[in-house]
Amino acid sequence: MNISSHNIVLSPSLNEYINKRVKKLEKYISNTDTVHIILSKERYLYTATIELHFKGANITAHSKSKDSINEAIDDMLDKCIRQIKEYKEKELDRKTKQKEKFVQEAPVLSEKGEGKIDKSKFKFIRRQDILPLNLIEAAERLEASNEKFILFLNIGTEKLNLLYKSEDGKYEIIEYLL
Repeated sequence: MNISSHNIVLSPSLNEYINKRVKKLEKYISNTDTVHIILSKERYLYTATIELHFKGANITAHSKSKDSINEAIDDMLDKCIRQIKEYKEKELDRKTKQKEKFVQEAPVLSEKGEGKIDKSKFKFIRRQDILPLNLIEAAERLEASNEKFILFLNIGTEKLNLLYKSEDGKYEIIEYLL
């Protein structure tokens, strides 16, 4: 995190206040590339700006206050959180649309069959949502179920993964490129 100030003395208490408030952003995003905060004062107007870069997204929030720099910082961070939530909702909508498109385009076998394999050769067919999980959560779900594998969207890599336990008891992961 980089903090710049213009016409404002960046005291240790102000620096601590900013760090405390910015830590609340970790609740919404975990991996930030850069965070740049610019504080300034011109006559009787305090201005706070944050530039946040994470996972290909750039968010800039800007706030002004006549009362205090702390009020400008609080308002700026509230705007930033609002923008992060909007970005995440758009990303979720985009991923949901991609998933729906994938499901719609997936071939469905007919009763008579297509080519050499027909539907009667399958034990049973079910549709299941692909859950966004990290590797640990996926391994825990696999252990808790009677399934031989789990297919999930890895939230760390944002790729489709297949996790299964090999004969030697170790987990093996297949990462699919879409």
